[in-house]
Amino acid sequence: MKPEKPKNLGFKQIYFNLDKILFLFFLTFMMIEFVWLPSNSWIAGLLLRQTGYLFLSYNNIFAIIKGSPFISLALFILVIVNLLIAYYQIGLLFIGARHLLYHEKRTLLEYSRKVFRQSFLFMKQATLSKIAFIFFYVMMLFPLIRKILKIYYLNKIVIPDFIVDYVEDKYWLVGIVVTILALLLFYISVRFMFALPQLLFEKKQSKKQSDTV
Repeated sequence: MKPEKPKNLGFKQIYFNLDKILFLFFLTFMMIEFVWLPSNSWIAGLLLRQTGYLFLSYNNIFAIIKGSPFISLALFILVIVNLLIAYYQIGLLFIGARHLLYHEKRTLLEYSRKVFRQSFLFMKQATLSKIAFIFFYVMMLFPLIRKILKIYYLNKIVIPDFIVDYVEDKYWLVGIVVTILALLLFYISVRFMFALPQLLFEKKQSKKQSDTV
């Protein structure tokens, strides 16, 4: 029998589960910052050295693809792996938060075991449409999540400040349009927020979820 869920996650519930919340964030941060990022940088550097370049940019990307197709394929696979890890990180944090809604008393070890077990099932149930919806939501509609969680690769997708400053100085009308668009996207993000739990945990397609909003 599933444990009973409270109607909301109040301050008292958060306080009594503070150790679990902090542990989940700490563990996620440690895994990304001290395990995956160094490994990712080492692998990317090793692959790039095989091409004769020290870094990848728009100036040399076509030369690398043409001169080293297999290395280019390996770099592309590395990007896909990074995106999947970012997707797993998002799912892990959502699952951890969801488990705090249960009245059932659990030790830190029991909580961690159940969260990680469900996170692996979450990855097995991943579909292309679900992944696309989650990335679109996090990257475009809820940039605050990217900054707070510092999700690798998602946090790299930003508009350079000099472009923003140039547009604001030269084309003030564009600034107004961007502001209106930002408010519209914020409204859409709030509406889609209610579809996220069903999308993540009830194995439904993103198209169906967006239709119910």
